[in-house]
Amino acid sequence: MSPLSAVIRPAWNADLANLRAVDPTLADPERSRAASRALGLGRSWVADVSGVTVGYALITFSFFGRPLMERMVVAEASRRRGIGLALLRQCEAAHEGDRLFVTVPTSNAPMVRLLAKADFAGSGVIYNLNGGDPELVYVKIRAPSMTFVPFKGEGADAAAR
Repeated sequence: MSPLSAVIRPAWNADLANLRAVDPTLADPERSRAASRALGLGRSWVADVSGVTVGYALITFSFFGRPLMERMVVAEASRRRGIGLALLRQCEAAHEGDRLFVTVPTSNAPMVRLLAKADFAGSGVIYNLNGGDPELVYVKIRAPSMTFVPFKGEGADAAAR
C-alpha cells in the first residue's frame, strides 16, 4: 500500500465522536470516559486524511507520573500506510520530559514492530493484566538538551586580569 498524507493535529473532546468511528471499542462507556479524560489533558493527537479522522493517539501521565501513550488506533483501511508512525513521532516530539512510555500486549505484533521501527526500547513486562497476554513496556528516551558553556581558555583568563 502507498503511504497516506495525513494532517496530525491536537485532539480535543469534540473529536470523541470521530474517534468512535475509528475505534468501535469506544462505544463502551468506561473506555469512552477514559478517552474523554485523556482528550481533556490537551496532549493527544488525531490523524486526518482529506478531512476524515483515520487515527488517534491518547497521551496521559498515568505511568508513574510519566507521559504514556495510553492508546493508539488507526482505522483498518489506513493501517500500514505511515499513519501510526506519524502519530507516534508526533507524540514523541510533543511530550514533556525526557521519556515517553508505551505499553502493548504481546499479541499485538504490528504495534511491537512499529515501536521497533521508531527506536523504542523494551523496558519491562507486566503480567496478569489481560489474562494470558502480558503487557510489554517500551520507552523512548529523549537525548538531553545541550547546554552552551562559554570557552574560557588561557588567553581569556589572562585578558581578564
